[in-house]
Amino acid sequence: MLTGRPPFLNNNKSTMLKNLVSKPVPLPYYISDDAKSLLRGLFKIKPEDRLGFKEGAAEIKSHKFFKDIDFQKLANKEV
Repeated sequence: MLTGRPPFLNNNKSTMLKNLVSKPVPLPYYISDDAKSLLRGLFKIKPEDRLGFKEGAAEIKSHKFFKDIDFQKLANKEV
């Protein structure tokens, strides 16, 4: 998502899909700690553990990764 490369890219589609549902997503060293925290929250294997499962988009939007985003301005196309 933030790197421009799928996390489990593999020529073998079966291996790629198996890794997708069974392994934690590898996060590169060069993305921020806030970004890593957001992605870890979104990529939980069990849906009920994922960021946003309990409170929906509001829970995701309140994550510290988005601290500088004014979602009202974004909705009004002022950003």
